[in-house]
Amino acid sequence: CPYCRYEKSEAHTYHYETVENTADKIKATCSDCEDSYTVQLAAPAEAELTYDGSTKAATTEITAGVQSESLTVKYATLTGDTESAYSTDVPKNAGSYRAKLTLGSGENVVSVTVDYTIAKAKPDIGAVSARELQNTLDVSAVQLSRENNTVSGTLSLEEGITLQYGTHDYSYVFTPTGDDA
Repeated sequence: CPYCRYEKSEAHTYHYETVENTADKIKATCSDCEDSYTVQLAAPAEAELTYDGSTKAATTEITAGVQSESLTVKYATLTGDTESAYSTDVPKNAGSYRAKLTLGSGENVVSVTVDYTIAKAKPDIGAVSARELQNTLDVSAVQLSRENNTVSGTLSLEEGITLQYGTHDYSYVFTPTGDDA
């Protein structure tokens, strides 16, 4: 404790409890001097929750008192209500995640969690073009290509399109592949 200066080797402990009416705060109270601190676990800001290749870590903030312990957040992937095993690997891919902060051990352990979802990126598929068809209206003859693209994927004309001779605009479908899918 920063106030009573007990070292970890001495009989000094913290008591942990969730803060009443919250699901994301833990209060730690020194067993010797009754000093306390409160830590809050928070999901990344909503504006940051779109896939961009960078990690999306939950944050901890001391909202009262002075913290004297190290804090480790662990993460699980959520599939519906089922969570994977927790690890310290910070999520970066699109999907749903649960971040968990645990303080204490044995019967004096308290955990809080926050859930969040990283949305798929809105891909920049680049400039799309098609070469001119010669004497055919066969949809399978259309070859679409892209330039200046940042996301891997394939292009195809929408199903049910009927081609016509001349210059026309047609709709296409982009299907991302790899990590962008």
